[in-house]
Amino acid sequence: MLLLVSENLGSGREGHAALIVAAIIVVPQIVVSVAAPWVGHYAEEWGRKPVLLIGFGLEPLRGVLFALSASWYSIIAVQILDGITGAVITVMTVLVMTDLTTGTGRFNLARGAVGTCTGIAAGREHRRDGRDRHRVRPTRQLSDCRRRGGTHRATVVAALAGE
Repeated sequence: MLLLVSENLGSGREGHAALIVAAIIVVPQIVVSVAAPWVGHYAEEWGRKPVLLIGFGLEPLRGVLFALSASWYSIIAVQILDGITGAVITVMTVLVMTDLTTGTGRFNLARGAVGTCTGIAAGREHRRDGRDRHRVRPTRQLSDCRRRGGTHRATVVAALAGE
């Protein structure tokens, strides 16, 4: 979604476009650095599943708020939800890998495999979006992006609910 927002901002010839895009990128990073210790604390206190479901639940809300945001300042505020989701996913990934590999000596291998898969998935998604950008209207791209993200998250939530 961030690619579409930054493209729209750049085509609008805003005077502060670079500053706004920088804020859209940096705000979630700051939120992740502040929220990550709290996510770890609550994951130990409440358990892994409730914290992960909260993180996945915030992502569709972020998509809806992104679509309804009219000003760039509100988009920067919506990016706070992206930071919270990023903290949850990152911390929970490491905690689950630790749980699965405790005593095996394979934590680094598991972390590398997950990082590689994440990088491949991110690269493929951007390649597909770039290819589609020339054939489809931007509004359809945004709805496709939200639909794909929601489908992936719904699959994970359904898998977690089945445990």
